[in-house]
Amino acid sequence: MLKPETIREWNKILKMANYPPVRLITVTEMSELSGKRLSSEEDGSCIINKMVICTKQNCGVENIRNTLWHELLHCMFPYNPEWWIECCSYKLSGETSGEYGYYSDQYGRSPRYDVPSKRQLLDLIRSVSHIMVFDDHNID
Repeated sequence: MLKPETIREWNKILKMANYPPVRLITVTEMSELSGKRLSSEEDGSCIINKMVICTKQNCGVENIRNTLWHELLHCMFPYNPEWWIECCSYKLSGETSGEYGYYSDQYGRSPRYDVPSKRQLLDLIRSVSHIMVFDDHNID
């Protein structure tokens, strides 16, 4: 079951992103769809061709917000590198921890210098949201 805070954060993100056709499901539902469980290192997951994402519920709201953005960006920009997804989700979620992610560190990338501004990112996300198509047949 999704916590009320997670649903609230997801609804805010959907509104900011102009309601892309991506569904938030529970970790249990994700395991049933994918046939595998999240590892202890993963905070969330997505199945791009089914347009579904999930996030673990046992972490703080800031981490949940970052994970929701991260998984949504994977669905919206499936060919962008992982460091870009990490930096953009960090910027969009308002994270302040200073830890951007494994791939950002590996490639020496940062949200401050290597991705567009938050406003530019939201404009890009909203424009992509208009052209995304949800296919109910992808969900069993």
